[in-house]
Amino acid sequence: MGAPTTPNSLREYLTQLLWQVIPSLAVYFGLRALGIAAYIAILAAVVFGIAQSAFDVARGRAVDPFVVIGFVYFGAAAVLILVTKNPRYGQFATLGPGVIGALALLVSACVGNPLTRAVTANYRADLAPDALPARGWAPEDVLRYTAMHRSTSLVCGFLVAAQMCAFVLVLRTCSVDVTQLFLDVFGAVSSFAVIAYAVRRIRRFVAAADSSPALSARQAPAPEPHRTAP
Repeated sequence: MGAPTTPNSLREYLTQLLWQVIPSLAVYFGLRALGIAAYIAILAAVVFGIAQSAFDVARGRAVDPFVVIGFVYFGAAAVLILVTKNPRYGQFATLGPGVIGALALLVSACVGNPLTRAVTANYRADLAPDALPARGWAPEDVLRYTAMHRSTSLVCGFLVAAQMCAFVLVLRTCSVDVTQLFLDVFGAVSSFAVIAYAVRRIRRFVAAADSSPALSARQAPAPEPHRTAP
């Protein structure tokens, strides 16, 4: 589910990720330890996650569109679990955002409008495409920046797709409890790894572009004209 505020660092993102994962695991396995049926435990964990995100939105006093989408999606998943009483349906439903994310990353890279560039611009307005010339970047720097984001989006898309394949394999071969533990723990670790990879690539590129000798030469003041004595 979504976060209350936009994280400004990987440490903040990790903190928010743990805030989402640990309570959900505690709800699920706490109920399972009490002998509650798996589908009820999963339903409780999903409802708890929705309530948790609602509290975060109310506390932050800002409506993140991704959080709203998450409300709708996981609300539908909760209804599906309640109607079918099948915990597997609920676990498969949690794969939806990952599948959509992988497709969005891959397709956006292929059409030349990489998703990582759009997300970066949302976090850092000074890295939006229209703002790059103000940093002193030449047109070729902007093109290389877009190319970097295309390759980053492709790699992230394939990594998320591999994550979804691993989830499906576990869903089909392991027990409900093992699957739930894998979805939450491995999902959090792998998601953090993908985001850390993307952030590292973007930061390295921006640092190199901002400190390039060509940029320094363009930003250097023009020499004063030589004046001869009268």
